[in-house]
Amino acid sequence: MKLASEASVFEALQVGSISLIELAATSALHAATEEIAAMLLADFDAGSYVEDFFIHATTRAGSCYQAQLALGHGFVTGTPALVTASTFADLATGDTLASTEYKIDAEKGGINIISTVDLQGYYVRVTYSAGFEIDDVDDELFASVPQWLQLIATKVGCAALIEMAPDLAGSAQGEAGRKPEEIRKAAYRMAEKKMRYFPSPIRPI
Repeated sequence: MKLASEASVFEALQVGSISLIELAATSALHAATEEIAAMLLADFDAGSYVEDFFIHATTRAGSCYQAQLALGHGFVTGTPALVTASTFADLATGDTLASTEYKIDAEKGGINIISTVDLQGYYVRVTYSAGFEIDDVDDELFASVPQWLQLIATKVGCAALIEMAPDLAGSAQGEAGRKPEEIRKAAYRMAEKKMRYFPSPIRPI
């Protein structure tokens, strides 16, 4: 799957859409998606998930108690539903946590519980959806991809395409005038703050 279009790659390279390299551009963007997934520690396919957590510790913040959950997937869509219970067996009929008692980092897939109730020793079940749907027009392209992620995909796609078609390199204009490793370094710098990293998180059991 692709996170950006071939047109974005050609525009960045400042070359026209050349039929001979259109297929290569598509392959480069597919490769870029896999490379970026590894870079961000993420995946992009749309899906629905149910994950269970055990809150082994909380931190006090004024009158509230906090716990950081790291979901198994980033790019969360919609609002997750959280259910709490004192035992794992009771999760099926547990208490729903009000949406005012947690904050979501949708892109990274993190949930910060901020509750007036100390949930240490409790179980939490999170039901959520994540990932990108397929574009209606181009069935190899993800839809609703954030602009920053499209830009990174375009850069990595450019680097991969130059490696596949070295004759594109050497132009004084656009990304074609840069070495593939330089383009990748720029993409990695952009991605650093978007990595799915959480300090001391609680992960699914």
